[in-house]
Amino acid sequence: MGQLLEKANQKQISQILEEQLFSLKKITLKELYECIEIIDQQYPTSYRLFYEEFDQIFGILMDDTEPIFNKLSEQVSNNKELKMADVYECLACFALFSGDTFENKIQFVYRLFDFDSSNTIEKQELIFTISSVIKSLCKVVGVPVPKIEFLESLADACFLMIDKDHSRHIDFEEFADWINRNFEFQDFLLKFSGTQSYPNAKKRMKEIISVYDQDFMRESKGQVVIKGDQLKELLYNQLSEFEDKELIGYLFSVIVETSKRFQDMNVYQDDIKDLNIHKRDYLDVMRAWCAFSASDVNNKNRLSVQDLRILLWIYEDEEPNTFKVIAEMNNIDEDQSKTIDRKEWIRYLCSEDRTGGHVFKSNLKRNFEKFEKPTNGLVDVSNIKEILREVFREKIVKSKKNRAALDNINKLIDKLCIDITKDLRQKELTELGWGDFRNYIDQAIDKNKKLCQYLDQNI
Repeated sequence: MGQLLEKANQKQISQILEEQLFSLKKITLKELYECIEIIDQQYPTSYRLFYEEFDQIFGILMDDTEPIFNKLSEQVSNNKELKMADVYECLACFALFSGDTFENKIQFVYRLFDFDSSNTIEKQELIFTISSVIKSLCKVVGVPVPKIEFLESLADACFLMIDKDHSRHIDFEEFADWINRNFEFQDFLLKFSGTQSYPNAKKRMKEIISVYDQDFMRESKGQVVIKGDQLKELLYNQLSEFEDKELIGYLFSVIVETSKRFQDMNVYQDDIKDLNIHKRDYLDVMRAWCAFSASDVNNKNRLSVQDLRILLWIYEDEEPNTFKVIAEMNNIDEDQSKTIDRKEWIRYLCSEDRTGGHVFKSNLKRNFEKFEKPTNGLVDVSNIKEILREVFREKIVKSKKNRAALDNINKLIDKLCIDITKDLRQKELTELGWGDFRNYIDQAIDKNKKLCQYLDQNI
């Protein structure tokens, strides 16, 4: 599998083919089942298709079927003009390129190759499954198709890993569990077809964030603040592969305006050398950038509505339903292009200040705003615990079945609340503004650093 990934990394796909493959995301599995009905009714004994047959079946999915047919088909005998495409390779290919969810795609492929409808897959069926998937994707991407001996040995090894109970057949739970845990196979599907799961996208997002975090600490020499001019140089170096320098400039301006707002500093953007930018502000903004990067599998700075589902999921750590994805697509897609780019995504997460600058709303800031009074922008001290529970809501949800973890979260919330309100009572304060609230939160988290780190690593 690693060899195939290396070959795919070296392969450049033409822009025309890339556009065609991107358009396949509009396909739904429901439409693909309609194609199967046509096959069952008109070509029940056919395992390979001529172009006219291919077009009749899959013409409902796209306007021009010829480019994809030319990729999937093989020469018949010695006749260079005569080509045919394997039915199962075609169905597997369209399923994986479709815009449906990762989970639904896996289930479709499993059912497709359960030839005897036993709700299990035997060893020969798994060989056929893996061979069809790999061959079809290699053909489309333009990577040499592996020899059948390689595919059979790969399927043999996979069968041994999946068939944990040694029953000599694989049920869907075993099949899905193996794919969900096998990031190498997921990387293959991601690279070749853009098929992405939530766990893999989340893993990639964390890896990208880690790089930005390490770069910041190296440039700041281990400090949590950095001068604005240093960060600007760092940011342009980090994003040197991006041709759109205006986009990088916008990203930097958001980080600057966010730092100024959260530090209550009246500093003009031209004076960035005098501005101390805190790592938390930088990483808040870059976390949104990294979530987009992890979702933008083709690095084309545009996401379809299907990609947006993954983006929202990994950014908010909560799976969005179809209604929310469509609603958010309409909110974010400013130019009505039916795709969203990075700038639209970042703008969506910002608010505009009085000077027209864009200030990023962190998770903490958004939860603070839920409780602030519209008249003065302050929150009652009595609301602090509720705000903290909102901040840790995703961890609370994840820990519902883990009593020990849930107790630790509640323990942390109680400690943070006590540390914050203790000083406020001494100062006889009953209300708190955003700047002071954030400073108190930082101090309280720093005081309980070990518990915070433990929860981050284990939940």
